[in-house]
Amino acid sequence: MMRRAPEPSGERWIAVINPASYQRSFNPMYEASKESSAPDTTMIFKGIGQNDLNLSFIVDGTGIVPLGSQYSNVDDYIDKFMDMVYDFKGALHRPYYLLVSWEG
Repeated sequence: MMRRAPEPSGERWIAVINPASYQRSFNPMYEASKESSAPDTTMIFKGIGQNDLNLSFIVDGTGIVPLGSQYSNVDDYIDKFMDMVYDFKGALHRPYYLLVSWEG
């Protein structure tokens, strides 16, 4: 059974350049049928399990593509991303859920 993630908290990180590459993989789940008289086992599709999304971002520190006024430099931009996605949130006892929204 898959649990639904909570609604977004409003904290955002925006990639100012589209990802240089991305890859998405899915893990289909099957279950053997329970037919006792069948000569071979039939696999029944149960759903999609865990899936992965890998994104490669380019962060421009030359100033040609502005990072935004809320970031002082590339390190600050990356630090804020890492804090939002990976750091343990004490009140939640885990990192935030991540919702990826691709517009454009």
